[in-house]
Amino acid sequence: MAGRGRAAQDSPGFAAREGRGMKGADLGIIGLGILGLIFSFLPWFGVRYSGYNAYGQAQIWRSNLNAWQSGALAWVPIVLMLIAAALAAAYLLSRGKMTGLGSVPLSTAIATASIVALVLIVVRWISLPRVHGSYLGYPGISSGARYGLILGLITSILMTLLALRRVKASGEAGHGRVAGRERGPAMGGYTGRGAERGRAVDREREYSGGEYPGGRRVGGQDAGQPVDRGVDRGRQEGGYTERGVDQPYPERGVDRGVDRGVDRGVDRDQGDRFTDDRWER
Repeated sequence: MAGRGRAAQDSPGFAAREGRGMKGADLGIIGLGILGLIFSFLPWFGVRYSGYNAYGQAQIWRSNLNAWQSGALAWVPIVLMLIAAALAAAYLLSRGKMTGLGSVPLSTAIATASIVALVLIVVRWISLPRVHGSYLGYPGISSGARYGLILGLITSILMTLLALRRVKASGEAGHGRVAGRERGPAMGGYTGRGAERGRAVDREREYSGGEYPGGRRVGGQDAGQPVDRGVDRGRQEGGYTERGVDQPYPERGVDRGVDRGVDRGVDRDQGDRFTDDRWER
């Protein structure tokens, strides 16, 4: 069908859709990074103490810690989420010119930071101290995770999903560009009727024995090598002798000098013999 296949992936519309997909993911990562910073100041770990005061009245005391007070397993993920958001913002501000950190692609760096942040938050929740007890039958102490940790975990999960979506979008866009270069001038950039024209040119190249993309041999010749149709026809039909195969005719306009008169008789004899052989066949 027209407009389908690899040629459709090479079109500017395909690249535009992939660009919009990465832009949406980047904006989401930036927003989640800001939310993660806000949630880091909410209670992540808390202790609840129930008891009686000096007057014999029941009373409850609570003490909470935010992410910056709950150890490295709590604040390091926040820093990683901020780094991922900063990388996404840098990509948008540079209008796509920032493609990576050294040899590491930008999408890979953002995804790595998000995944590590998620893993550290999960480890922090699992490793939180849990204290439960009572004294002489009276209510005692209890501790555990608070709503700030839960919100931080949800934020890191969403950021990881967007980062993986960004990796997929950047990979498809890169595949489309590479495919366009591999297809060559016959298919690159054509859609609709242009794609049909490109396929027709490819078939014409293949059937004519010319060079065809992909590096395979076509018509008995290596890709990239000119096709000697006279030699191929002579080898297939067996109709050429001497000059027809092993002795190509001299270039037109070349003066052979004094040898021209000497070889004229030999050439005439060879031509006559060649004509007789052809008529006998």
